[in-house]
Amino acid sequence: MRDNNIIKRSAATAGRAAVFLLLFWTPLSAGAATLRVDANGVGDYGTIAEAVAAGTSVDTVLVAPGIYAGSGNRGIVIGSAGPKVIVSEAGASETVIDCEHQGRAFEIVTSQATIQGFTFIHGASSGRSAAGSAIYLTGCGSLIEDCVFSSNGGPNGALAEYGVECTSWNRVDGCVFLGNDANGIYAFGTLRVTDCEFTENGEAAIRQVTDYNHRSRCEIRRCGFRGNFGAGVDAQGSCKIEDSVFVGNGDGAVVLGDQCDYDWIRNCTIVDNSSASHAAVSVPMCGVIYGGQDCGCPGILACVIAFNDCQGAVGCTEYTEPTVRSCVIYGNTGGDDICGVCSDNFFVDPLLCDVAVGDVAPCEDSPCLGADTPDGSTIGAYCVAGCGPCGDTPVKDTSWGAVKARWR
Repeated sequence: MRDNNIIKRSAATAGRAAVFLLLFWTPLSAGAATLRVDANGVGDYGTIAEAVAAGTSVDTVLVAPGIYAGSGNRGIVIGSAGPKVIVSEAGASETVIDCEHQGRAFEIVTSQATIQGFTFIHGASSGRSAAGSAIYLTGCGSLIEDCVFSSNGGPNGALAEYGVECTSWNRVDGCVFLGNDANGIYAFGTLRVTDCEFTENGEAAIRQVTDYNHRSRCEIRRCGFRGNFGAGVDAQGSCKIEDSVFVGNGDGAVVLGDQCDYDWIRNCTIVDNSSASHAAVSVPMCGVIYGGQDCGCPGILACVIAFNDCQGAVGCTEYTEPTVRSCVIYGNTGGDDICGVCSDNFFVDPLLCDVAVGDVAPCEDSPCLGADTPDGSTIGAYCVAGCGPCGDTPVKDTSWGAVKARWR
């Protein structure tokens, strides 16, 4: 069941860290050790790089609270021979890795690594297509959890993921991407993103790329995308998006490319996004031949698409025919036009609490809460009301100049 509190990342961070530490304080195999890093000089090591260089693949690096800067705390390669688990003692709010615009913090070139509980700031990337200004990740089955990525440089993501053709997902769980110069995440491999928040990043919050030799897959669940300067998600490969909120993004909410699974946007709330070139949800290409496989078009299912200042609600080309079903579509400046195979959609006010201040939870009398839907299921990302009855959705005023600008 979906939670009305879409972003759950921070409240449980300390508890999860405690459980994690309990597990790793207990040796899992002969010779396993916990290597403690403390910037104040009272740990086993003074820098993270020293601990990684000294450890083995079964060891855990435990980092004490503090601000970690300098050459010993950036440009760290996590490989198969050294420790794969690097975790903070007190969580991201107390443990900061400042790359000082001199490089990235970690390059992970192995599988099954874990980075947990850090804030990464002022990362800068070079080489490898300049991807991953804070973390560059290859391999499969790794976890980045309860981290904050803020004020990192670009051009290709504070976190870059290149786990090509993995059978086990790389995962980003409970993280915050805030005010990075370019993308929050730049993905080329096999990535699952859960319970994360993306706010005011300089380009698309998540940009997923692919080519015809390597299949790229992503799954996004229970995430929030607010005020990013590009799209919320710009996906060229196969991508499933569920139970997520898109508000105030600058180039539409979602742009979908070539789909080679039956992919979807399902139970999402898409409100108050803008774009002069895209619809709120844009499907410019699907159904193409990929490696000899005839790919299908995605489904847009049980979503709220309302009050966007875009080129319509759902945009297609002559080559695309998505399935649009059981959505509430209303009040979009560019029109409430949809395309593809459409059924059981509602063109009524979704009755949201206060769009003007970014509160897009449904009112108590919202038609999205299931009473008026054919099967009684909810529409959008929220399961319960966020406020009492509201009659009509409060929305921001739109100036005539803003309207005219759309047609330039």
